[in-house]
Amino acid sequence: MPSPVKFRDFRKYMGKHGWALSHVTGSHHVFVKPGCRSFPVPVHHGEVKYGYYREAQKINEGR
Repeated sequence: MPSPVKFRDFRKYMGKHGWALSHVTGSHHVFVKPGCRSFPVPVHHGEVKYGYYREAQKINEGR
């Protein structure tokens, strides 16, 4: 199983693809982008599970 991704790196990656952090509810950080559904990501101990990073890649690459 791949290692978790640091949240600061995940946020930077999302920003490069036009996403902005809208709000935080509990541990869920919600990213938004015009024309797309919101993308909630749970963050624990400053890390995001690799599966969420992979899903973000699929969305950003149009798969």
